[in-house]
Amino acid sequence: MPRAWDRSWLVRFLGSIDDPRAAAILSLFATTGVRKGDLVGLKWSDIDMATGLATISRRVVRLGRGVGISKDRVGEEGLEPPASRM
Repeated sequence: MPRAWDRSWLVRFLGSIDDPRAAAILSLFATTGVRKGDLVGLKWSDIDMATGLATISRRVVRLGRGVGISKDRVGEEGLEPPASRM
């Protein structure tokens, strides 16, 4: 049965990533519970650098063989900065 990583494993994993953008994306994914499509739909303008909050206002969805952007049923929810959760 799969087990969730504890804090020390997550910190180790995130610390091993050399690319800062990849580390930021994986940190948000691992610490906020955001869905994959919501995370991929984020734009830089959705992130308030002063507060560290991200606003989810669109998601990427599969459309047949391609992908598209959906704004349907996406509640605008703020995500806490990962640093405050670790």
